Parts: sequence; C-alpha cells; structure tokens
Amino acid sequence: MTFIIVEHGESENLILNPDCTCKLFLDFIREKCKVDPKDVVDLIDENAWASELFTKNPNENVVSLFSPRGVYILASVELYEDNAIKKITPLLQDWEKKYQFLERKLKHWDKKQQKIAEEKTEAELLQNGAPKENKDGKLIKKKSERGHSASGSSRKETKSPLPDATSSPKKTKKKRKVST
Repeated sequence: MTFIIVEHGESENLILNPDCTCKLFLDFIREKCKVDPKDVVDLIDENAWASELFTKNPNENVVSLFSPRGVYILASVELYEDNAIKKITPLLQDWEKKYQFLERKLKHWDKKQQKIAEEKTEAELLQNGAPKENKDGKLIKKKSERGHSASGSSRKETKSPLPDATSSPKKTKKKRKVST
C-alpha cells in the first residue's frame, strides 16, 4: 500500500492513499482540509513541483504522480484565462520557515510568470497595433516611422550615376605579368 503525507493548516498532517481517481482524491482533500470546493488546489513538494491535479481527467488514477511516502504541501492555485498557473500559495502556516528552499523557488517562479504575463500583454498590444514603450515609458518608433524629418517628409538620398566635379577619378591597379 502506497501513502503520502499532505501538510496543511497549522502544521497538520494528512496521510493519504493516492491509489484512487483524481476526483475522489481532490474531494477527500477538500473535505478533510476544509477547503472551499470552488477553490483550485494542488499538491506541491519542497522543490515547488506541482502535481497539477486540476488538469487531470477526473477518472484518472493519481498514484503515479506521487513518490511513495513523499511529503507534499497543500496549495491554492491561481490560474490565467488559458488555465496556465499564475500563482501558487501554500496553505500551510509558517511554511516559509520550514521550507526555505521552497520559498526561494516560488518567488523565482512568480517573477518568471510575471515576466511571461508582461510579454504576453506586450505581444497582444503589438498585434493590435498599440505603440510599444521602453523602460523609461517613452514610445519606441516603428521602423516605418524612423528616419523621418521633423517636417514629416522622408527624403531618400540617391547617388547620381555621373561623378560630380569634386570627386577624384578612381585609381585602378594594373595587373603585372609575371614571367617564369
């Protein structure tokens, strides 16, 4: 028989057998840990690995997602509209003291997700034709707007095919014959 330990609340431990369907497993966790059924929850380990139970088929057996006798932390999960994880918050009091490595991992992960969200927003704005700003908040000109003078005319310099009077004639190198 396989079991795992789920830490939650005020350093409470819940011993579970994960050899069951995902729906049954999550419903039991929500009931025993007093979590609102509408909240998205997941189990994470001390390395911030999320089992992503909320993405699994409700009839799928979840035993393969966990290490036997592993310790996991119950966590609340915030999602983006496309169901990608936005933020993970452990539902264990004083978890930062017990799992310092996890705290660093989650902070790093939050920064990474925030950067991804900013890039997504920026890409969406660019697709919609919105101007792009640099770090100072100044607008970055599009390629088509660069090189225009203040009057708005874009004068392109062209070279005349005829040499002008000020230019010197080109010197050409003569090839020498080498005798053998």
